[in-house]
Amino acid sequence: MKSILTLIVACGVISQCHAQLVTYDFESGVDGSAAPASYVDGDLSTSDFAINAGRSITYPAGNPGQAISATGWTGNEGDKYMEFTLSANAGVTFDIVQLSFDYRSTGSGPTQWSISINGSSAGSGSFTTDSNYHSTLLDLSTFSGLTSANVRLNGFGTTFGGGRLSVDNFNLDGLTFVQVPEPSTWALMGGGLVLLAARLRRRR
Repeated sequence: MKSILTLIVACGVISQCHAQLVTYDFESGVDGSAAPASYVDGDLSTSDFAINAGRSITYPAGNPGQAISATGWTGNEGDKYMEFTLSANAGVTFDIVQLSFDYRSTGSGPTQWSISINGSSAGSGSFTTDSNYHSTLLDLSTFSGLTSANVRLNGFGTTFGGGRLSVDNFNLDGLTFVQVPEPSTWALMGGGLVLLAARLRRRR
């Protein structure tokens, strides 16, 4: 009987699905509070999009609608950031393939950005500091087999505490992998249950 159960477990397969993993468009954001996701894949869950260091969160005009925003970006890389954590449901793993966001950094706002996922660098660059929104897109290939991902957008490179950074349309695309049984596995399970029932009857 043990060998039958072993075969049943071994016959599971991985179902792969290319997916939009999570999106924050900040349309439901309320001043003073972190923002919930506007979309998250059904095999995942996610935290609110937050800003660290006890700074006030506001939601000014975005690209379009509204964006999440804060001032106080002085300090070194990693001191000030926006973040959220994406988690997989039981039996699920995921890969992050692409990351994108829109931003507007004022003339006295942060001049540099970096992205980290679970503490590892995912990319970096320079903010264009003017009154317009700009788009950033990162193609990623090294973040795979994840059950959770803490995603941080660091802003730095200014000495002006009043400088403002606004972020909109923060999006992760990727793959989800779900352990599911093949049709033949269901048949094997059924056969195994029949054999088990027959053995139990003989013992009686």
